[in-house]
Amino acid sequence: VTAAPLGGRPSAEGLMELCVAPRGEFTYTGSKGREYFDLNTQRVVEAADLPQEQRELVDELHRRILALCSQPGNMKFLGIGSGLQRKFGEVTMARNDPAGTVPDPESRRFMAAVRAVKEELDPEGTTLDMHDTGTDMELFPRAAGREFDKGSGVEGLEEKLSLGIPLGPNIVCGDTGSDIFMVVSTLKLMCGEDMVKVWKERMKKEDEPIDERDPLDEDLGRVSSAALGLLEGNLGAGLSFAALSAGLTPSETGEEAEELLERRLREEAERRLREEEEEREAREAAASLAVLFVVSPKEHDKSPKLAETVRRWCEISGAQCAILPSPDVLVAAVGRYANQTAGRSVIEPTRAEPEEEEEREDEKEEDDATADKPAAAPLAPSPFGFGGGAAAGGA
Repeated sequence: VTAAPLGGRPSAEGLMELCVAPRGEFTYTGSKGREYFDLNTQRVVEAADLPQEQRELVDELHRRILALCSQPGNMKFLGIGSGLQRKFGEVTMARNDPAGTVPDPESRRFMAAVRAVKEELDPEGTTLDMHDTGTDMELFPRAAGREFDKGSGVEGLEEKLSLGIPLGPNIVCGDTGSDIFMVVSTLKLMCGEDMVKVWKERMKKEDEPIDERDPLDEDLGRVSSAALGLLEGNLGAGLSFAALSAGLTPSETGEEAEELLERRLREEAERRLREEEEEREAREAAASLAVLFVVSPKEHDKSPKLAETVRRWCEISGAQCAILPSPDVLVAAVGRYANQTAGRSVIEPTRAEPEEEEEREDEKEEDDATADKPAAAPLAPSPFGFGGGAAAGGA
């Protein structure tokens, strides 16, 4: 799943034109999963619907930004970083590259010019959004509800193609913050959306600042006399702290109170056991997810929380995790896994079956016998100026 264009169409180059892996081994998707290459029809298919008015808006946006790039001083932005990319439902325009080739004032000037184009098309600011990554500007139609990200793409592709993600095992590889959405959505499909919400809420609470003050120092002094009186009255009615915490009132006394307390405590214990069992099953499912995430030292200095966020999601869910220092290490790790799984090197030709070996030997003997025969007379020169052999080969 790449945010880049998928390509696979005339005059629209992208991932399909750059990938050297054999066709049929992978499903290629572009524009964050909005489009994919269908292996059966050998065509690019749209995984997400885009209303006609939004299509026209993106087309016009691309046309105007391309015109902006043709103006003096702007042509260089077509040749740096991502350049200008027309994606499905989005336009990406570079304003710099990771090396900072363009001086910051010039980069900001161009960003302001692109923003002006956006405002010309959307003066009310209600139909277009713009996200600046620091090097690229991503412009896309504003839609109701959740913003489309790579996680949305993973979920949509599972729905369209039945990839078997919920069953696992799965490998998720990434190298930017936007790739974390793929990890989270894969966990949703494998462990259930409710459990992922529980984990997300738990991590959110862990991030909240802890009040280090002793609650007995000041808080008890602020308890009102009315609250103390209510508490004393309830205790005087024969209700214990356990009963009060279970929600019983002074009118519920004696055997009735005991039964209610016992039932509510039992229900609470059963609820906790259910939750623990559900989480155990979810973590067991997530154990078949491997997350290989590239965070280079330079990227870590730039985004110090990226690796930590990936690790926390894996730790809380039970997924396997490896933070890698470079894409080369990632490729080597995946290659070693593929070799171990296949029991051979996956980049070398497969050994032929015995029957195929015999056929090749027979063909070789026939070729050797043919080579021993007298050579045929050379062909006449071609009227097109080529040697006879070249003309015959061309034919």
